[in-house]
Amino acid sequence: MGWTTYRATKYKKNGSVDKKAELDQYDWEDNCEVLKSAMVGSTYYAAVRIKDTGRVFAAVFLTSSYRKKDYNFGYKYIDETWGPAESQCPIGILALLTETDSAYARKWRERCRQYHADKKSPTSFANLPLGTKIIWTVPHEYFTNLKEGQKVELVKRQLGKRLTAWVDVKGRFRINAKDVDIKDMVIVEQ
Repeated sequence: MGWTTYRATKYKKNGSVDKKAELDQYDWEDNCEVLKSAMVGSTYYAAVRIKDTGRVFAAVFLTSSYRKKDYNFGYKYIDETWGPAESQCPIGILALLTETDSAYARKWRERCRQYHADKKSPTSFANLPLGTKIIWTVPHEYFTNLKEGQKVELVKRQLGKRLTAWVDVKGRFRINAKDVDIKDMVIVEQ
């Protein structure tokens, strides 16, 4: 499914589109209701109950908004059974979901729970302070020019107001902290 764009009807006091309010009023079938929803960055997560069966599933919406366009709000709907890449669904929403037969949904729910567990862990690479240096010892898709056994030194840097990433000290490439697996790393300097 592609993106849907339209002129928003819900706005915040500062004039920006209220994405959560827009999607809280999403036109579900009469048989569905949103039990709980939240925005995490620009991603909307919701626990949606099907009234006649009582089943509760997760809905994920990618969102975007534009201040000076007629079609100033856009979304892309992704059902949990599609195994969305976005996996920061709040624990309160995950707790409302009923059992599912979908392997994709089960894996997605586990990734979300793992995300929250990793956030709490003081040893998580995502929680290491800026300036930490690590050695990557395992070939990976990000480093296509690496040979088997070659090592890469990465340093954690602030790349924007919110974005932190692991950057190759030679400036060739970067990876997001959430993509770093602790088993593949050695901390050099903290």
